[in-house]
Amino acid sequence: MFKQRWAPVRGLVAGVCLVSAFGTGCAPASSESPSRASSDAVVLDGPFVAIPRAVTAALGSTPPVTGRVEGESFYLAIRKRDLGERYFLSAWLTNQHPVSVFGTGFESLGTRVVSFRVQNGKLFMLDVDDTKVRSELFVPEVLLDAWPIVTGHPAFERLPHAKDYVLVDPSAGMDRVGGIDSLTGMYTDVFTQELAYAQRFRALPEGVAFEKLFSGHAVDSIAKLYAEWESTALPEAMRVSGTLSLSLRRYREGEGFVAKPVPSVDHYFVGASKLVPNTGGVTERLASRWNVHPGMAPIPWLVTDTILQLQQDPRFQGVDLVAAVKRGVEGWNQAFGFPALSARLAGPGEALGDPGKNFVVVDLEPTATYAVADWIGNPNTGEVQQASVYMGSGWFEAALRLHGPLGAARVAEPSSPATPRLRMTWSDLRPELPCAMVAPSLAETASMDVQTNARKLEDFLTNVVLHEVGHTLGLRHNFKGSFAFPSNSVMDYAYAPEQSARAVPGPYDVAAIRYLYGLASTLPSEPFCTDGDLYVDPDCAQRDTTAAPLELFHGAAYRQQLQLALTTGAALPTSAQLNGVLAYVRAGPDMQHALDLALEGIRAPLTPQQLASSPTYGIRAEAMARRVFQRLYLDEEFLRGTFYADPSADPFVMSDIVGQLRAHVLNLDGVRTPASRRVAVEVLKKLQRYDAYGVLREARTALEVERAGLSGEALLAVEDLSARIHVAVTPYFL
Repeated sequence: MFKQRWAPVRGLVAGVCLVSAFGTGCAPASSESPSRASSDAVVLDGPFVAIPRAVTAALGSTPPVTGRVEGESFYLAIRKRDLGERYFLSAWLTNQHPVSVFGTGFESLGTRVVSFRVQNGKLFMLDVDDTKVRSELFVPEVLLDAWPIVTGHPAFERLPHAKDYVLVDPSAGMDRVGGIDSLTGMYTDVFTQELAYAQRFRALPEGVAFEKLFSGHAVDSIAKLYAEWESTALPEAMRVSGTLSLSLRRYREGEGFVAKPVPSVDHYFVGASKLVPNTGGVTERLASRWNVHPGMAPIPWLVTDTILQLQQDPRFQGVDLVAAVKRGVEGWNQAFGFPALSARLAGPGEALGDPGKNFVVVDLEPTATYAVADWIGNPNTGEVQQASVYMGSGWFEAALRLHGPLGAARVAEPSSPATPRLRMTWSDLRPELPCAMVAPSLAETASMDVQTNARKLEDFLTNVVLHEVGHTLGLRHNFKGSFAFPSNSVMDYAYAPEQSARAVPGPYDVAAIRYLYGLASTLPSEPFCTDGDLYVDPDCAQRDTTAAPLELFHGAAYRQQLQLALTTGAALPTSAQLNGVLAYVRAGPDMQHALDLALEGIRAPLTPQQLASSPTYGIRAEAMARRVFQRLYLDEEFLRGTFYADPSADPFVMSDIVGQLRAHVLNLDGVRTPASRRVAVEVLKKLQRYDAYGVLREARTALEVERAGLSGEALLAVEDLSARIHVAVTPYFL
């Protein structure tokens, strides 16, 4: 799920508090003394310098060009001898209104490697990374943008060394902002940018950074398509405003960093996928990882000070939230065996998206239930350069529900506000999220054992941060970490009551990190599966536990609830509990055992002893058996869970299923309702098997006998069922 991230940055409409290469400030020009203005004068030194565009010659004199706010906008001076150099062009979407479907409003739009050329009065920006090189003869040159060159600016032209620079207007680029539908992944109509504004220009070592505020609109592509089909009014445009944090930095690879090809087992994210020249299209996949090595200075992570506001909540009395998050970052040092990461609270002036700053973002919005990892890296090598972890306060609420004092958590969760589904793109390259882990809901935690314990609450939150920081280090999910207790891996989606038990990296995590970072030569040996395996292996599941999930987790929960329902009149098993067992009927290695679990106590025909055990036993058993077969074959796919295909043609399992359906349609125990018998007919038709066809023929004959002694509604129900069978077998095979 890792994305190869880019951020071709255009359309930097000005209107800024300018920062020169040597100072910052936002005082109005009238407050400047001559000496202060002179001391702040722009000096053309370095590859990039901001030039206030509003400064012009007046009455034959030329005022000094300064880095203060005499001008309301800026041009960019780029040193000519540096145009052919390579630069990282990076962007973070640091704010968005309304927010994306995930509710974060903070994500990367990636990094590109660029260089510049001058032609016909324009400065052209080209994508010059190494991933597209086919051979020595075929090195694609990809144009990204073109900025007009500014001439006739006397204040600039009189500066010393002005002839060594080219002055451009970055606000007049092509500005191809786009959008995609968050739920479908389809592109919307072209995003139309209406307004833009630039601010916070800052000089960097060998580069520049600034922010761009933008607003615009797009039309939902799916809604528009339906409107055109139905000849109805076109949908209202989705409107979005946002802030991009942008930077141009001289291309540098980390000292001693060596790109690492990913192994055949998908333990790691792919940071770069590049063509191997002269091989006919062979692609090399490079792992995503930081330049971590013994003796290095720890990579700093900053925690937004919003966490201090959460800390003031009386419900967190005796809990150290800052320490919990800090342990989630620095806990990975145990895996490395040396201090590789450090964490502290962010200070004044340290903002989201600032180049080189890694953030744990704590969002106070109570409907924000996601935890999200995000990062940018060098597309040539996979070297991670900057990362973030977003954590909504829904996770803190979940921690309170599980480990806080009695009554500390909210009585009910607030409903999530409706948000448009537009997510921003740039140059047709879409942002992606490697992980969007959602906090357990109020309904999920309602039946769980609550253990009031301040340290468990902290450890629960530490586990979340460890998980997301682990993604930025290069690790993918391991959904079989739960085979052990405590889990072998923080990269699992843990069963909520057990999440606090793994507050340091597990054995799998340590082995995976040490191999990725060259500290060990062998891959992890612990059980492993990741996102792609969720749809092929029912043992690869989220929020489960034990080394035998069917028998000891899904089956145990289903069996317990079903028996309560049959004997005490409690509610029947939930849809999630039923799906957990039926997943193994659809795809498990022991489908017959899973089917036996699903039908335990409700197999048809029911025995006289079962029917006599409770006045409602037959009613509930009949209803649950109908649900089993309806869910297996007739319900919509979205109701069936992760595994939604009909059961495969295992001869023994299919023979058992046909036998059960026969007992239903023939009503062998006398408790089958017309609804159950209709479901049986539909499933028998769908099976397209000769034995199923034979059952329908048998049932048609039996119904003719049955109807002879009936009248009223019972007769009508049998006639309806007979008609359905006639349709099903005329013809039977499709």
